[in-house]
Amino acid sequence: MSSRAVFVYQMGSYRYWKEQLQRKNFSYGQFGENFTVDGLADDEVCIGDRYRIGGTLFEVTQPRVTWNLLKLAMCP
Repeated sequence: MSSRAVFVYQMGSYRYWKEQLQRKNFSYGQFGENFTVDGLADDEVCIGDRYRIGGTLFEVTQPRVTWNLLKLAMCP
């Protein structure tokens, strides 16, 4: 068994930032995420939850905030 960190970001968050910042030039993966998903809102996912994608099992172990990537993505 191998442990690796992955970052998941919600499509809804992209829609939120597009509206808030009135920008249309966002693309999935821009915030450095490994997976962009529809659903799995932050308030619905808990530490210890497990999700299977294909043959791989993922377990939520901690929240992750990527301020450096967010800053780079938001600043022109």
